[in-house]
Amino acid sequence: LTFEQRNTGDLESNWLSFGVRPMYVINKNLRWVNQLGYSRVENQLKTNILTRATTALEIAPNESIWARPVIRLFLSETTWNKSNQSDFGGKRNSHSLGAQGEAWF
Repeated sequence: LTFEQRNTGDLESNWLSFGVRPMYVINKNLRWVNQLGYSRVENQLKTNILTRATTALEIAPNESIWARPVIRLFLSETTWNKSNQSDFGGKRNSHSLGAQGEAWF
């Protein structure tokens, strides 16, 4: 959960974001992760809303949620409200498919 207030001169914005990320351990090195997120940015001119749902398979060195490095194969769907359309070429949703690596130092 994140809440932030910004004042950029004449424009004051309130930003609220939250998400959940449950994980199911398939075996010692394979996990199924789902993520759902919501962001809302309000100012005097408009309200932008974005939601994202992601499902992923992760390969990890062990079954701990903190285990790194991981390799992730994911599929995401992102949707946004009409006030965001001009920022995304007139579209109201998008899909992403890809691979991602994550390591902590």
